[in-house]
Amino acid sequence: MLIKVCKYCIALTLSLNQMVISGQVVVPTDFPNIIVEQNGEVASGYLFLSVSADEEGVGYYLMVVDNEGNPVMYRKLADDYAYDFKMQPNGMLSYAQFISHHSYTGGGNCYHVLLDQEMNVMDSIQMKNGYIAEAHDFQLLPNGHVLMIGYYMTQVDLSERVDGGYPDAKVSGGIIQELDDDGKVIFQWRSWDHFDIEAYNFGGRANQQEVSAFHLNTINLDVDGNILLATPSWVKKISRQTGEILWTLGGKENAYSFVGVDSLAGADQVTGHAFHHLENGNYLVYNNGGRMYEQSTSSVHEFRLDQANMIAEHVWSYYPESDIPAWHRGNAQRLSNGNTLIGWGGASGAPIPICTEVDSTGMVVQEVSISNNRVESYRAFRFSLGIKPFAIDSVLNRVTTAYYHLAPLNPRFVGKDPLILPAYLMVCANNEAFKGAFFIDASQFQIPDPSIVTIYSREAGANDFFQPLTTDFEPAEGVFSAELSINLSDSIELIFGYPDIESLAITPTCRNPENLSKIHREVPIKLEWSPEGFFTRFALQIAADSIFESLLFESDSIMSTVFEYLPPANMTYYWRVRTYSDGYHDQLESSWSDPCSFTVTNGYLKLLLPNGNEKWLQDESYFIQWEDNTEEDLTIELYYNHQLVDRLAVTESDGAWKWRVPESLEPGCLYEIKIYSSEHLELKDESSGYFSIVDSMGFDLCNVSIADHETDPMFFVSSIPELDQIRVTFFTERTEKVQIKIFNIFGQCIYTGERKICNPGTYSEDIPIERVPNQLLIISTSIGDLAVNLKYIQ
Repeated sequence: MLIKVCKYCIALTLSLNQMVISGQVVVPTDFPNIIVEQNGEVASGYLFLSVSADEEGVGYYLMVVDNEGNPVMYRKLADDYAYDFKMQPNGMLSYAQFISHHSYTGGGNCYHVLLDQEMNVMDSIQMKNGYIAEAHDFQLLPNGHVLMIGYYMTQVDLSERVDGGYPDAKVSGGIIQELDDDGKVIFQWRSWDHFDIEAYNFGGRANQQEVSAFHLNTINLDVDGNILLATPSWVKKISRQTGEILWTLGGKENAYSFVGVDSLAGADQVTGHAFHHLENGNYLVYNNGGRMYEQSTSSVHEFRLDQANMIAEHVWSYYPESDIPAWHRGNAQRLSNGNTLIGWGGASGAPIPICTEVDSTGMVVQEVSISNNRVESYRAFRFSLGIKPFAIDSVLNRVTTAYYHLAPLNPRFVGKDPLILPAYLMVCANNEAFKGAFFIDASQFQIPDPSIVTIYSREAGANDFFQPLTTDFEPAEGVFSAELSINLSDSIELIFGYPDIESLAITPTCRNPENLSKIHREVPIKLEWSPEGFFTRFALQIAADSIFESLLFESDSIMSTVFEYLPPANMTYYWRVRTYSDGYHDQLESSWSDPCSFTVTNGYLKLLLPNGNEKWLQDESYFIQWEDNTEEDLTIELYYNHQLVDRLAVTESDGAWKWRVPESLEPGCLYEIKIYSSEHLELKDESSGYFSIVDSMGFDLCNVSIADHETDPMFFVSSIPELDQIRVTFFTERTEKVQIKIFNIFGQCIYTGERKICNPGTYSEDIPIERVPNQLLIISTSIGDLAVNLKYIQ
């Protein structure tokens, strides 16, 4: 990823506000009060913390803090708090700046900001192909690639699968993208391409408009080049070569057996808010607690995974002496001296530490808190600032070498990028040019398999492409050798690379629009497909026939997985795609995908519910449903006896809108719904028949027939002309809550009596009524309804 100034940089740079007086950073009055308790020897470096909460009187800060709790430097953010403030392998700092917060799950949409070590903004990174990055995690890899996670929404009818489910529910799916050093997407993985959405168990919280099916916490690259994706319920390993799920650790689909810990406890311990690989080959997990095994406290666990035999061996755990119920956020980091730093995350205001550092025996050597318990830090890390060499050596006074524990900035390569180690050598010529063999002790660089390593070089500071050197490795001596040429006063960067997973070209799958869809001709169509494994570009064909002889569009240089196309006419179209991928030796090409078709027609809109004879209760919720082929918003209106009652909504064209019938809406049987496009007024539909609004006692005007008031077994209605009253006499066989309501033929309630409890017996109530000749009244109670024509009681 080339470091460059971006469109966000001006506003963000202005938010940096710190002063240094007499060597001390002076903090504003809304800076959080940090408290440190030191009990032993901590690892070197500073603490990286952030304010990740909305709390009155406390600003949004990124903070680098020393072991006394004093800020070394900070950055104040203007509009919202941030997640995941940390140092990346190349020494740059990063954080997730929120754009919006999710309503259906934690976290939110963001862009990832890169800072230099003085907290100056250098770049911001966002997902491509129409997706937006999510704030939980972000990895800048040593070779300049980035890994990001995000969400996308898929409309699913859950009305028959979940109690109270929406017919137009929007269900979240998780997405992974890998961008190369030029910012191009080379890998994309979407959860619903690998899970059966029709068989998926959405759990007990799926009766909302937006449903969280996946909650992604952590993404990392494993040592073999495949992806580790972690949620609060499971960890999955995903092949970057094919996109398939290689195994699942924890959760209901757990494929591992456990050694050294009970199987239920082990399955719970491997889940939580952070999962990553350690230099010793093991995996470190931060577990929030309270998930499957009902462990109330958060904790940290180390496991050794035998991935060939699916065995997870428990190695080490840390449980705090007093429970720390940090149910969300948090992480664990293994430090250079063997200590472990635990960022506890959040406990909704419970008094817990921000972070704790423990040694290998579990002894607490440092604990850091913020005086205001409601202030959380999303994660906590410890890093050393400054780009300083780990070791310096001179070779025969001809060259000087400096070894750095950092990946180089802006690594660029010709062809398929290798994976590289987070380390580099700076080689400087002293007094004369140097040309000859250069020998490097492999043991200094923690190289897993030296036999596959290639040394790459470039002129220091040039941001040029790294060139591979002919590299030899002597296993017996543990030494690399390469031919190196350095001009006088030049400096050369040397890095260590090894082959990434070999690319395949796998046939993609057409996703949108669904096969056989009907599309409104005035709406540009977004053709979307799902690749598997690596890709560099795509070919796309659109034709008027299924054998693609009559091509209407063709390109073999599509860089995105989405292509917008405006069809020229009303007809059926066919489309297909293929993938190209760069291998180490040649370019690879997949076969064509199975073709999909869509038909372009004039717009249509059909109301499905309510469409006649439905009975909807006051103060209850129902779905107004329709089908259409348009994308513009739709207007929904309520009518009674062809007269407009209310404009209910202007809503997205997603097939359904939830309406809670107002308690104030008069019961009646002449209601209908009209729906029409907000942009194309001729695109409209209405209920084919009337539907009823029924009151809480079940009164249905449409279901009442005229009865003889003198013979009805439940009611007797008599007239008191001199008082303009009618007397309603009714009989109940059991104890009832009775309330008399009188409606006219238009469904208007013209009288509401007091609700009272009536024991078995006969009761009368005198009701003032303005009598109109031949007026039809409907008297409603909980024990029955009666239609009475006033001509009978004049």
